[in-house]
Amino acid sequence: FRGTLLDAKVLLTAAAGLAVSHSPNSIVLVVLGYGLVLMVWLLLKVPASWDSEYWAAQTDATVILSLSLLPSSREKRVRAVSETVRLQMAVFYLAAGFWKINTAFLDPASSCASIYIAQLLDVTIGTLLSPTTRTAAIHAGPFITIVGELSIGVLLLTPVKLSPLRRAGAVLAAVLHLGIALTPPPNNIAEYGVMSML
Repeated sequence: FRGTLLDAKVLLTAAAGLAVSHSPNSIVLVVLGYGLVLMVWLLLKVPASWDSEYWAAQTDATVILSLSLLPSSREKRVRAVSETVRLQMAVFYLAAGFWKINTAFLDPASSCASIYIAQLLDVTIGTLLSPTTRTAAIHAGPFITIVGELSIGVLLLTPVKLSPLRRAGAVLAAVLHLGIALTPPPNNIAEYGVMSML
């Protein structure tokens, strides 16, 4: 069932993008396309949604409302939306990193970070590592995840003069979610990884 919902969101997003590409200057098409995707996704998912999906819905709503209500030029709208979404994502990653500072997440025996790293190592370079190095990487997983998520938030908050650092935050977020998306079964949550990259 969840796979069908992911297909619907991806297909709706692609359809909205195609509609907008035919008339990129039409703010009405942008708002209608984006709004349609958000409304269908919410109707299909709520209340059985993950926290990250609620964050995505807030971001989508910000884009739709900003494009609909800001009475300025297209360039000023895009700049305002980009700034707001950047701040939302910074808060999200800082909160995500902070909330992971707990005994359950920090324990390699129960942390999803350790499980994902173990699985990724198994399908990539795991056979090249000594058992000691592999164990150390698995145990470091929770700490690496926390530092990574907090770093993304901090980098996204850097001043505009340091825009390369902001881009580094976006790249780091993409790498994190690509790793999650590529984690093989049985514990993969590719849907989350892909949707977070979108």
